[in-house]
Amino acid sequence: MPKIIKAWLLPLLLISSNGVLGWLINQLPSTPKDTPPEVIISLTGVCIVVQFILTLLSSEAQQNSAPVNQNWVGGLLPLLGGVILAVPLYLKLVPAEVITVFSYASMSLFALGAILPPVLILPEALRKWLVWLIPGAGVFTTFHFIRKNQPDAAIVSLFLTVIVTLLLLTKEFFIKLITELSAIWEQWQRDGAVSVADWFKRTVEDWWSESTSQFQAQYYKNLVNTYRTYRTQGLKTPGAFTPDLEKVFVPLRMASKSPVQMSSALIQKETTGDLKIWDFLAGIPTRHTYRRMVIIAPPGYGKTTLLEHLTLAYAQNTQRRQHPQAPKLIPVLLYLRKIRNQITSPQSPSLAQLVTEVVKTESQESSTKLDPPSQWFDDRLKRGKCLVMLDGLDEVADINQRQLVSQWVDAQMRVYPETTFLLTSRPYGYQEAQLQHQPFSLEVQPFNLKQMEEFINNWYLQNEVMRQARKEDAGVRADAKRKAKDLIERIKNKPALAAMALNPLLLTMIATVHDNRGALPGARVELYAEICEVLLARRQQVKGIDYPIPLNAAQKQSVLQVLALYLMENKTREFTPDVGGQIIQQQLSAVSGNKVGTNDFFKHIEQVSGLLLEKQQGIYEFAHKSFQEYLAAVEVQERNNEQILTNNINDSWWDETIRLYAAKNDTSNLIKAALHNRTIISLSIAYDCLQEGRSVAPQVRQRLERVLEANLESSNPQLFQIAAEVKLIRQLSNLVRIDEKLEIDNNYITCAEYQLFLDDTGEALQPQHWQNNRFPAGDAKKPITGISWENANRFCVWLKSWSEKQGLSTPIDELATHYRLPREEERNQHSINDDKLFAESGIRAVRFKIPSRYNQLAHDLLSGEWQKADEETYQVMLQVAGRESQNYFDSEDIENFPCDDLRIIDNLWVYASKGHFGFSVQKKIYQELGGTKKYNEKIWNAFGDRVGWRKGEDWLDIDRITFGISAGMGHLPVCGIVKGFGISSLAHRLAECNI
Repeated sequence: MPKIIKAWLLPLLLISSNGVLGWLINQLPSTPKDTPPEVIISLTGVCIVVQFILTLLSSEAQQNSAPVNQNWVGGLLPLLGGVILAVPLYLKLVPAEVITVFSYASMSLFALGAILPPVLILPEALRKWLVWLIPGAGVFTTFHFIRKNQPDAAIVSLFLTVIVTLLLLTKEFFIKLITELSAIWEQWQRDGAVSVADWFKRTVEDWWSESTSQFQAQYYKNLVNTYRTYRTQGLKTPGAFTPDLEKVFVPLRMASKSPVQMSSALIQKETTGDLKIWDFLAGIPTRHTYRRMVIIAPPGYGKTTLLEHLTLAYAQNTQRRQHPQAPKLIPVLLYLRKIRNQITSPQSPSLAQLVTEVVKTESQESSTKLDPPSQWFDDRLKRGKCLVMLDGLDEVADINQRQLVSQWVDAQMRVYPETTFLLTSRPYGYQEAQLQHQPFSLEVQPFNLKQMEEFINNWYLQNEVMRQARKEDAGVRADAKRKAKDLIERIKNKPALAAMALNPLLLTMIATVHDNRGALPGARVELYAEICEVLLARRQQVKGIDYPIPLNAAQKQSVLQVLALYLMENKTREFTPDVGGQIIQQQLSAVSGNKVGTNDFFKHIEQVSGLLLEKQQGIYEFAHKSFQEYLAAVEVQERNNEQILTNNINDSWWDETIRLYAAKNDTSNLIKAALHNRTIISLSIAYDCLQEGRSVAPQVRQRLERVLEANLESSNPQLFQIAAEVKLIRQLSNLVRIDEKLEIDNNYITCAEYQLFLDDTGEALQPQHWQNNRFPAGDAKKPITGISWENANRFCVWLKSWSEKQGLSTPIDELATHYRLPREEERNQHSINDDKLFAESGIRAVRFKIPSRYNQLAHDLLSGEWQKADEETYQVMLQVAGRESQNYFDSEDIENFPCDDLRIIDNLWVYASKGHFGFSVQKKIYQELGGTKKYNEKIWNAFGDRVGWRKGEDWLDIDRITFGISAGMGHLPVCGIVKGFGISSLAHRLAECNI
């Protein structure tokens, strides 16, 4: 066929026939009188037949030169729709109220059906031009509506025309976008289908395996029966108290660390972070490194309990309650101390063989005898269906055997690469026998305050349920809550107990002693006695671990007592193995007959018991000073040498040792020594002996009480000062612990204690209702009132320096200790009855710790020295950013400024100004003005006007800044911003740090 015919003539004929067809069809809704309907219908049919023939000819002409677009068939579908709508109109079956709608819809479909087919088969070049008829028609229609004075219709028409025009201009983009999205969607469908099919296959296989495997159900039942109770190994629990593990267990926090960075200290500082073992198990599908994990922690941090909790959760199929993405695994828990001999034998078994043997052997002791089918564990280990937990590498006592066990574990990891392995150990045990398979290392973190409270509440609730032999009801919960609250408050009030309560094992001991004896801290000596007995021997005996130190708990403790008393007398906590060996040599020989060397003894106590800690290479100390103080007190008692304590009654180094000794002895001689040598320290210790001692002579008691109570009202300055300082020092010694860096007083500062501040400073800052600079007679013990915010902070600044003079805090340390008033949220969380009367005008002290670099800044702010504080802010920020030599910042320095340091600086400013100054205050103002990280001169100028850094059009220099609380909101700090960086970068960093 000639090119002109196939390219031009046939398309034109199609367009013409469509035009005729459209005109004919338009006659259908309202048939003209001079043209019978039959004629129109006949002509319409002829046009359709002609169109069909022309289209076929056009398609045939193009099939050899280019792919034929068959969409003309789809284009005829609107024509069919128009016919369907026209038929009921012609037969007058349409209700009168919708005739107009039907007519316009019918004509629109006819028009679309007439235009689409020919356009779709036109040459591509011609189609590109024809599509512009659509916006052209839109423009024409818009003008038509304008001429008809129909503005609403004109606006709608213009809007639609613009939209269509934009779509046509960007059609290539949308075509490409749709093509790419279609490809992505198709790939997703293929990948999804494969994943679903794989998931379905695995699910069916697992379901079939579980349904047909009677062994797995029996195995899980046996695991539940074995691990459902919380096993307090070696502890003297009340009666037959065996609480449910899942009801007392508190999830442990984990941190990823290198083994060389992990501490072996029995008592560690509280840390932040909330990752749990379930977070890592849930990440196994995407992070294959999580299939090999080693969990390391010092003694008593709950490693074994954690694995038993995992076993119980999987056996009960409750792992998804712990984490929604927790994988479904078959738990296998093996205690390495029990299987070490099989592993290290010449014919060591494979993991599957060993598990099969252990399951079969251990089930003989239960009511459910298990006989695993042949290859059952091997099949599931190869398919990665098991969670293999290997507990206590350190509990393989012989180091050579431990290294062989480590090699065997490495080999099993190679044999079963799809299986997830968890190995637990103390730091020393793993460092001496590390795996070569490069496992992911996790360190168990100490309890925080929230975990400690949760455990105690869980513990006492389960205890009361069993003690009262009834279901958990309101009465049982009330009794449990009362006892738990008592213990929690006692722990918070004693820093030594609070430090130990971060260790789960020691916390369990504290709860046990409190429950057995019903008291703490009066029974503190019983607590330390229990801890020493458990850690030195009883726990290892219960686990069946044999160590090459043939000494019982009493013999080991007698050696440590000699060491502890020597260290106390020399006012040190540290010792080297050589010096320590000389100290203990005589007592160690007396109990071991020269069978145990001093170095072996120190290593054993450090690695197995945890009571000693190698602080650094070749330097040892007790895990906590309180253990040293307790053992020294016991040694003094056994030597019957109370003179050591009376000679040191005026030395705060000995205060806890004296208190622990007093709890088991008559304290009359100690109190007499304090009264003979009246100092703040001696009388404070004497007062503690009076309260905590076992007994005291009545006349000695009366004499001490008269000195302390009556002298608070004495007009003799020296007598008053001693009595008031004893009262204040005792109050500061009993603050309630909020967290590691924060403590709050449960009492308000009294008039007598505030008087010390006035007398010491000589400042006239007394309340207005006092008639002179002395509190009214009889008010010594009453809370001070009528104190302004500024004067209260001045008292807190004085309290810091005074407490340092008394030895209550170290003036220079890694962390500096300061005092302030409680924030509203702290008062609400730790409220006392006096808050209702004295919160606004009294003084309730909060002791807080900050890095020592902020010591001067805190002093300046709490003292109201605003300009000094502003300059110090800039200097300390330079120090943190490492820009001291350059003496300026850039935006990158601020974008990377540590969040913790930024938060400390801001908190100090916000607190000292009662929310008037601070970076966070400035950030809020800047963002309210529309400020972002991007610099905007208009917003920057508006910010300067708002905070008072501009007057008119001029920016103030530093000499014109107002350094006082009377300045505008957000006026300070200024030095750090003007000299080095814009508020935009700072505001962005504050937002990132959630400040």
